[in-house]
Amino acid sequence: MFDGLDTSVQPTLVSPETVHVWTSRIWPHLEKMTRSSKGRFLTEDIMDAFQRGAMQLWLVIRGPEVMCVCLTAGVTYPRARALRLVGLSGHQYKIWAALLKSIEHVAKQHFDCQIMEAFHPPKYRTILPGYKTTHWFGEKFL
Repeated sequence: MFDGLDTSVQPTLVSPETVHVWTSRIWPHLEKMTRSSKGRFLTEDIMDAFQRGAMQLWLVIRGPEVMCVCLTAGVTYPRARALRLVGLSGHQYKIWAALLKSIEHVAKQHFDCQIMEAFHPPKYRTILPGYKTTHWFGEKFL
């Protein structure tokens, strides 16, 4: 049975040199991530980290529309390297669901990562198939 997943949509890893082409279309997604960060960062902080190479910016595009924006950041542990999903904003999930598999592939093959990480709200459990919930993430702001 066809579930509506569009496997022809491919993610694009944006380079800092070409981000200016996308800025006006990704800004609303980045601001949404900023609002949900609970003060961890501003949109300008995201762009600065991206320009410095501390974060990666992934897009799913259909025609002129940006369907999804994903931010990742590399994390180096003493014995492993991880790629952490920092932010995810999009609509029409079934169109861009393959993005996560592509990011996992690039993380392993090109970034030498052994681990994918995602701190996420419970509602995203269905978007992250194969991710085992090992911890509840709680927070208290002082």
